[in-house]
Amino acid sequence: MGPLPTTPVAEVRIVEEDRRLARVSRSTLTYMYDSGVGLESRLRWHRGNLRFYADEAHDLVEAMRLAGRLTGVDRNIARAGRRNDRMRAEIVRREVERRDP
Repeated sequence: MGPLPTTPVAEVRIVEEDRRLARVSRSTLTYMYDSGVGLESRLRWHRGNLRFYADEAHDLVEAMRLAGRLTGVDRNIARAGRRNDRMRAEIVRREVERRDP
């Protein structure tokens, strides 16, 4: 017999997050989604500012520091987008279940 199959950590975290979302009320879920959309919007605005400063930077060290910050902001935007997608899917799932006879 071979080793038992294991579930990758990322998949376990997604399943746990989906279970947590299923336990919260609809109003809480809507509030969390609205907050997440606002966060994603603010991160995009911040990325625009950082890009402007990076384009205007005349010091190589400062430009490299800003490039690192841009990478982090891009990663945070992607993370917030994925979280918002999961919340939106849960909201839609609840709407479909409520309308389904």
